[in-house]
Amino acid sequence: MLNYIPHDVVREDRSDGSILLRSGVPLGPVAKNTGVWLHEWAEKSPDRVFVAERSGEGWRELRYAELLQQVRAVAASLLSRSGRFALFPGTASITRFSLSPGNTSACQLYP
Repeated sequence: MLNYIPHDVVREDRSDGSILLRSGVPLGPVAKNTGVWLHEWAEKSPDRVFVAERSGEGWRELRYAELLQQVRAVAASLLSRSGRFALFPGTASITRFSLSPGNTSACQLYP
């Protein structure tokens, strides 16, 4: 027999006809950002499959260690380009700051 995690679906019918479904089970601890869990899984289970897709007769698989390597390659490429980029240690976050006069905005490239 399979062991499923507990579930509790809460249904809310709204006056506009929409129906909201949400879990009544508390979420529990979550990672601060995707970089945290990526580093964690790449360290704990580097050969575990992160994502797979059909490819011809078989499957094309991307494992956690490979994904982290690709994220680091993208980060290195962005950091080597002109402009100012900040890589936050321990995460996969890269932010580009515009230092143009009068422009104080920043845009998140990879959360």
